Amino acid sequence: GVNKFYLKIGNANIDVLDFIKISGSRGGYKFGNLESGFDFNNYLLNQGINEQIYAKNIVKIFDFPINPNSYKSYILAKIDDENVKNLVGGMIFGQFDYETSFGKQIRLLNLTLLFSMTGIYLNYVLFTLSKIFSYKLSDKKSDYLALVVFLPFLLFNITRFTTIKVVTFYIFRLINKYNLENYYSKLDRIAILGVIFVILDPFIVFQMEFYLSFLIMILFNYSYLFF
Repeated sequence: GVNKFYLKIGNANIDVLDFIKISGSRGGYKFGNLESGFDFNNYLLNQGINEQIYAKNIVKIFDFPINPNSYKSYILAKIDDENVKNLVGGMIFGQFDYETSFGKQIRLLNLTLLFSMTGIYLNYVLFTLSKIFSYKLSDKKSDYLALVVFLPFLLFNITRFTTIKVVTFYIFRLINKYNLENYYSKLDRIAILGVIFVILDPFIVFQMEFYLSFLIMILFNYSYLFF
């Protein structure tokens, strides 16, 4: 079956999309609560993780040629302004530093968090790219070219549900538009993909990115009633 485990990798040189072989044992875990009240045990359970692997040895058997985390660090290191770095890191990579004064303002307003969780700005990027390409290409070619240009961003955020959701919805929209002649309405697509996500990972219902983004999409779908 497909299982999730908590694993401490220490100083092991492991990045996203690498394949590793682990020697060790599996068992339960127990972590204390942080001073902020954050319950890490409950967090892991909500991710569908109820066991920990106690590794004796970790061997990398396939090193993915592109290391997303290394490139993220490289890009952020090029930005000198800490506020800009925090904003770029949060909006693009979902990595906010809430210990800075700017980060505390972001947390207080919750606006950037809302955008990063729902992927509203990612949809805007995709449709803007498609619009730009449409000046020279047909609608179909421009829509698919926008997806191709956007794929590297998906690679750098392959573990973020928000990015996966935006790309999946965009692909489904293209298939529905060009292959199914708009057979499914937008609400149909939201429902179908929502069910598929839950089947693939039932614990996703505990993640704020899931229910918040789907709720906002449904509200947007009915926003025409207010205008």
